[in-house]
Amino acid sequence: MGPHCASVPFCADGELIAKRPKRMAVLNFIYKRKLRMRNNLTLTPFCMILIFVSATTGYAQNPEATAILKRDVGVWDVELKVYGEPGVEPTVTKGTETCTMLGEMWLVSQLDGEMMGQPMQGMRQTAFDEQRKIFVGSWIDTTSPHTTKMEGTWNEQTQTLKALGLGKNAMGGELKTQMVFTYLPDGTRTYTMSLDVNGQAMKLIEAKYTKRPEDKKATKKK
Repeated sequence: MGPHCASVPFCADGELIAKRPKRMAVLNFIYKRKLRMRNNLTLTPFCMILIFVSATTGYAQNPEATAILKRDVGVWDVELKVYGEPGVEPTVTKGTETCTMLGEMWLVSQLDGEMMGQPMQGMRQTAFDEQRKIFVGSWIDTTSPHTTKMEGTWNEQTQTLKALGLGKNAMGGELKTQMVFTYLPDGTRTYTMSLDVNGQAMKLIEAKYTKRPEDKKATKKK
């Protein structure tokens, strides 16, 4: 050891005391950095929730479209005609449809009836896409495991909603349909569904809906 080393103070572990302040500063910097990272990880889920809530609660509502949807609210008696081969009389069955609003955006309709001599239940969900200015919806029933998606436009002059449907047939192939919902002056409404076969429409279903008296009164009060 050189002659000047005897006057330099050491720690108990032999480390120079003069080096301790610099080491402490480095450790303090690392600690604060880890603390900031931990806080950021803690806040990230909370921030994500805020972003999700703000993004999903800011949908604009269209009062006119909502009023159109609410016209269906109530219980309806349904006369259903199912068409088969051309020139053959359709099969006529009866059923009921119950329509309710889910909030102010979605109309939910449940149909209970028969199809080809078998009990059948179906459910339709309809809403208005304010950004695209069209009605959108879907249809499911007990005769198929596939969903039919619908998109359509409203014609105020003719009081009709014309929609195109896209689903799958029993073989898994693409199934295109054309649907027309018509509202008549006497308070009844009709529905027709045609199958798109090489650009030609072949009628499959025709239905007439008559609202029950008690539901007509409830609708007028609203």
